[in-house]
Amino acid sequence: MTYTDDNIVFRAPSIDDGAAIHSVVQRTGVLDVNSCYLYLLLSSEFADTCVVAEEDEHLIGFVTGFCPPRRPYSIFLWQIGVDPNAQGKGLGKRLLRAFLDSPGAAQATTLETTISPSNTASQRLFEAIARERGATVSTSEYFREDHFPAGHEAEELYRIAPIR
Repeated sequence: MTYTDDNIVFRAPSIDDGAAIHSVVQRTGVLDVNSCYLYLLLSSEFADTCVVAEEDEHLIGFVTGFCPPRRPYSIFLWQIGVDPNAQGKGLGKRLLRAFLDSPGAAQATTLETTISPSNTASQRLFEAIARERGATVSTSEYFREDHFPAGHEAEELYRIAPIR
């Protein structure tokens, strides 16, 4: 899956993208920064359920996800990030669309993700995708604040269905 839209290339990541994804995560200043090793794993072992966006051969955005083993008709979006220099141009929504069209999401009828209560930008993004697809959004408690170390907000589970 590779396509170009408005000079931005959307494609599955390769192992060579792991460090660049890690760097974008750091630059956003809002995403949980995980080890570079994890982004290398996602880029190699979960490439069918991840997408990167490049402009002029520079990685400017990504989305990572997986198919939950206990919910085979769901696709779980783990992180979506847009480089600060590329924000405000609708790239997040385009990445989310590409994620839903990725080979690993082909069987999914439900999109799942977690969003903290204060992250209204992400809430609006996922609600917009639900409207586009004529889907319903449901939310429920998932990770409570006390599941995390001090200083991390709770994460609510968002389920959007049907996505096809």
